[in-house]
This record gives sequence, C-alpha cells and structure tokens, in this order.
Amino acid sequence: GLIHSRAAAVCSHLGLGGSLELFGSAAAGFGGSTSDVDLVFITDNQYGLQMVEVLQRVREYLDQTEACYNLTPVFNARAPLLKLTDQTGIEVDLQVNNHLGLRNTKLFATYHTLGGSRVDTVVRAVKE
Repeated sequence: GLIHSRAAAVCSHLGLGGSLELFGSAAAGFGGSTSDVDLVFITDNQYGLQMVEVLQRVREYLDQTEACYNLTPVFNARAPLLKLTDQTGIEVDLQVNNHLGLRNTKLFATYHTLGGSRVDTVVRAVKE
C-alpha cells in the first residue's frame, strides 16, 4: 500500500540495504479499520548497522520532513521500534530484523486462510 511505498522510499533514500515487509495482524488478515500498520525492515547488514542505529537514522530523517508526526522511539524494548503517525492519520510501528514477527504473521495468515470465521473470532478475542 501507500504507507509501505513511502517507508520503502525513505529506507532507499537513506541508503539502507534490505527489504521492507508488512507484518502483524493486518498482514495476516486479522486487522480491522482501526488497526495500525506494522512494518519490518530486514537489513542485508551490508554496513553492520544495529537495529537501533537503523531506527535512529529513519527517525532523524523523518524529523526533518513533514511525512509523519508523533515520532516516538521505543529503543529499549526487547524488539526496538519507532512509532509514528502517517500524514493520513494511520499509526505505524517500524521494527528492524523482526524475523520471528514475520514468521508468526505467515503462520496466522495460514490460520486465517484455512480456518475461516471461527479462527478469526478466536484470534480477535485473544488480541483484545
């Protein structure tokens, strides 16, 4: 979508090697109209950057633009992230190298595809 494209353009502009992936409940088919967008940047680690360094570069760049607002770094978490709100008002969480999150998203997407509405109801209940 549009947010993914914008975020990928920022990473490219900063010269960060890697790929940007959508993950989380929205990517797995469980998102609602109020769901945030979860993005993970998978580095190729060409420059040996650590997760927080990548997020800090993105934050510094976004601080200089008007592409988003409410930039909130959460760097001391188990999975460091940068929270922000896109120009359209959609909340975005950006993480780096969250391979487990990507795998879990694929697993839940499979549950969603195979299980239908019964699985959707259980997953949404657990999420709340």
